[in-house]
Amino acid sequence: PKTLFRRNSTRISRWIAHPVYWTYYAFYPLTRVLSSYTGYLSRIAGPIEELLTGRKRSTREEIRSLQKRIGITTVYVTHDQEEAMAISDRIVVMNNGRIAQDGSPRDLYERPNDRFVVTFMGEASIVPALATEDGAVLAGRPIPMDRRDVPIGPAELAIRPHAVQLRPQGGDGIPGSVVRATYAGDHMEYDVRLAGTETTVFAIDTH
Repeated sequence: PKTLFRRNSTRISRWIAHPVYWTYYAFYPLTRVLSSYTGYLSRIAGPIEELLTGRKRSTREEIRSLQKRIGITTVYVTHDQEEAMAISDRIVVMNNGRIAQDGSPRDLYERPNDRFVVTFMGEASIVPALATEDGAVLAGRPIPMDRRDVPIGPAELAIRPHAVQLRPQGGDGIPGSVVRATYAGDHMEYDVRLAGTETTVFAIDTH
């Protein structure tokens, strides 16, 4: 019901607006409020992205645990794709008030419908390519892949950073040159320019 949180909305909004309060004590009264409405649809909007990294993870885990413990269907509103993927069984991506795509986190990340969903669900290099019967051609090299319903001809190819494997020169890969390398603690980040083109691909190497 739309009036579910009306009498508690001021207090809940105050907790959500201040991440420090949210992480420290908001879960007890929030749990109490939700418990009295078990079986109903609830809506939570919270800026977890404002928390420190360690707090983000523990807060996401607490929300997920709360959902399962109470057994309540929850609509969680966020602009952060990591939050959406971490606590959701199903994600609905909205674009200008319309549903761009809905499905499981894996479906949306690995099989996005369009450019908007691609970029919302995470980092990706969107590069010009040629759709063929067997997949795509990038920088003059064939790439076997599921073409889905993309018509044969010029197209855009979205490449996730972790899908790029950097190897020494040679072999059957697409040649390129590293134009930027950044140490990011638990991984390295690279910008790679594909040989013979102006196309640059972003890659993440965790090894």
